[in-house]
Amino acid sequence: MVHLNVLGGFSAVNGSAEITGLSSKKAQALLSMLACDRGKPIKREKLALLLWPDNASEFAKTNLRQCLAVIRKATLDGEHSALKVTRDTVALDTQTVTSDIDRYEVYIADGSVDALEHAVNLYRGPLIDGINVDSKPFSDWLTIERQHLYNAQQTALYSLLENYGSTGDVSNQARIADKLLEFDPLNEIAHETKMRCFVNEGRRSDALAQFRQCESLLKDELAIEPGANIKSYYDSIASANWNSGEGTTTTHEINSASAQNQSLPAVNRFSKRMITTFAVAALAVVSIWLGKKAFFPTEFENENDFTSNAQSGITLTDLSRIDRHSIAVLPFANLSDDDDQRYFTDGLSEDLITDLSRASNLFVIARGSSFSYREESPDIAKIAQELNVRYVLVGSVRRAGERLRINAQLVDATTGSNIWADRYDRAAADVLEIQDEISRAIVGQLAIKLSDSDQKRFEKIRQVNTDAYDMLLRGLAPIRRLDKQSSAEAREIFKRAIELDPSYARAYANLGLSYAQDTNFGFSDNKSESLRLAVAALEMAESLDSSLPQLYFAKTVLALGERDAEAAKAAAYKAVELDPSYADGYGNLAQVLLYSGDYTNAKKALRNAKLLNPKYTFTYLWVEGQIYLFEGEFEKAASVFEEINQRNPAFVSGRTLLISTLGHLGRIDDAEWEIEELFALEPDFSLSVAGPSSIIRLPKQLEYYISGLRKAGIPE
Repeated sequence: MVHLNVLGGFSAVNGSAEITGLSSKKAQALLSMLACDRGKPIKREKLALLLWPDNASEFAKTNLRQCLAVIRKATLDGEHSALKVTRDTVALDTQTVTSDIDRYEVYIADGSVDALEHAVNLYRGPLIDGINVDSKPFSDWLTIERQHLYNAQQTALYSLLENYGSTGDVSNQARIADKLLEFDPLNEIAHETKMRCFVNEGRRSDALAQFRQCESLLKDELAIEPGANIKSYYDSIASANWNSGEGTTTTHEINSASAQNQSLPAVNRFSKRMITTFAVAALAVVSIWLGKKAFFPTEFENENDFTSNAQSGITLTDLSRIDRHSIAVLPFANLSDDDDQRYFTDGLSEDLITDLSRASNLFVIARGSSFSYREESPDIAKIAQELNVRYVLVGSVRRAGERLRINAQLVDATTGSNIWADRYDRAAADVLEIQDEISRAIVGQLAIKLSDSDQKRFEKIRQVNTDAYDMLLRGLAPIRRLDKQSSAEAREIFKRAIELDPSYARAYANLGLSYAQDTNFGFSDNKSESLRLAVAALEMAESLDSSLPQLYFAKTVLALGERDAEAAKAAAYKAVELDPSYADGYGNLAQVLLYSGDYTNAKKALRNAKLLNPKYTFTYLWVEGQIYLFEGEFEKAASVFEEINQRNPAFVSGRTLLISTLGHLGRIDDAEWEIEELFALEPDFSLSVAGPSSIIRLPKQLEYYISGLRKAGIPE
């Protein structure tokens, strides 16, 4: 019988002998994922995507097959291995494999005191602690699983604490309080419980020392004082007339007082999606190809909505010609003991970018570029040079319970000097006020002149329920993943934010976006109903706050889903009017203008997007390449599409557009090679499906595209 240990570090044994041959981190990670699903089959495609996200589809599947072969060989016991493998799925064979995480979940589900004690003892640390796999999808999965287990362990400890308090078992109550302090040294419930246990034993000096330890930790870590309840209890036992009889309380009182001091976390120990840990506030902008659909479908009912080479009649500002202050906000460091507070830290940093973008005379680099420096030790001068900015804002966030400590520094990269710095020790409920104060301080330090409209935006104080804001931040990550399950997950989170704060416009805007995405990607089983719900949510958002750039981003997506060209264009322009540094908004606008035939302004919008987001994704190139193709600049188009294929070989649209371009250039040999690669991805691709499945609808554009494919040799 094979046994896997994944709580803490990874190990595998067969009987009493350690299994050799599993030194590969990918093999250990794969076995751990299978163990977490407790024998349930997992799709091969999902495993390949999680562990080899940067490889093209077939290469990832090959790597998975090789990894499975290694595991099978290492765990083979007679005729049986640890795996149950089919053509499409992989699972652990629970008849031949056991794991500590399986036993842990069984004990947690049991819920009895003995079972919870067993569970607490099984938890040796974070899931597969020490295993690092170079894969963001796997890291995201691991973060969620670790948080699930962390929450289950903490809930088990609180349950035991409550049980031992009610039965008067002081020694076990003190032991569990110690375990809670191992989790969080700043936990005032645990500190006060320890104090009351000491008092019950007549150990006054130890109780006082416990408080001083708590006080010192809170001051050092958060620069705050202990809470009123624990301080009051300390004062009562520290008073001169205290004696071993007067201050003694029953163990039931210990537990009751502790429970009153702070609400215990309401944790659903079985929900693996209870906490979404990715904190990314920016939404996907330029079209991202899924199968044969793009993020913004432009199959308009009336092709006359788009006139070839038409000018929009609106002058689009070229940001490269404006002399103004420039700044990049680097992702603030998460100094909280809980690594999974990163979603909160990222959300705060992202919102600072949005807030500063309200000043039309301030050039603010987009999140996608500034956050690319997350894992680096910040070399301010180097970063400023690469992003072409003068100022860089850096900072850190420590969150403990309901308290925040935020440090922020504004650095002039030309001199390396700090021109402003401040520290905010406040309640977590004040986070939006802190953001406003930081934004105003920077605007003031840079002596930026605000226009009347800028001033109105800065004067608008956001009154948002803190829990609703926290919930919104949790929903921003899944809505960017652009798959059916994640869209539904994000939608439920935004609905929860609205329940917490029915006047939260931004939550309604994102709820509307989730419905609009469902219609554009085919996620919805009832498109008309999704469109209706999207309209309702966005109308509510607009009635609450018509100045949100995110609202008009969502309205653009909705208008494209409804095939309303003029509404899409108007909404896209409104988004960048409200937020002059909205890189995603400019990328969005570039696509709308591209498919209206307004290439001049499409290029301006795309240039602005690149200036604001220098480390742009391949989807920016996808828009740029099409502009070149439809303008007849085939050499430039080919160069751009070739770069796209290098960045993402599985991106079907990039490859079909390259084939069309090569056909126009007469580079048939190159086109034949690309066609072979295309057929590996799309075996049934032909001219008969190229037109109907294409997002291109403007007659001249579609003609360029199809004729190039025909010249390249795509069959009818």
